[in-house]
Amino acid sequence: MISLKIRRATEKDVDAISRLDNAGEFEERMIREYLCSIDKSRREKTVILLAIDGENAMGKAEVVIGKRGDTGKLGYLRKIVVIPEQRGKGIATALAEKAFEICREEGATTLDLHVTEDNKGAISLYQKLGFKTRHKELHMRKEITE
Repeated sequence: MISLKIRRATEKDVDAISRLDNAGEFEERMIREYLCSIDKSRREKTVILLAIDGENAMGKAEVVIGKRGDTGKLGYLRKIVVIPEQRGKGIATALAEKAFEICREEGATTLDLHVTEDNKGAISLYQKLGFKTRHKELHMRKEITE
């Protein structure tokens, strides 16, 4: 039985975050940079949330709080991942709900995210959580090697 706790990640969680990033097929990065309080050059704050069962990290989500123009503070939800054997148990929902709480605490009035059209499970989850499609965009690429 899962006794799930959602908490903010700390420097001690770097290895667990790396494992979850790998499970989500996210690019490798310098995680410690994201655990600092604010990137002064970008006026953003990143909070990494972990879903913990006992000592085991079951999932994670990242919330970036920033300011965009005159619109005030906004949140951006990214890199939600739950380990495959724990999917469908409400862990992603719990992470998203904690992200809403963090955004409210930080003064953000909206929370945005991006999801690919083929990620039907994530789209269904986000719709159940009240997210609405704002627009669709194309990702285009041109190979420029000779």
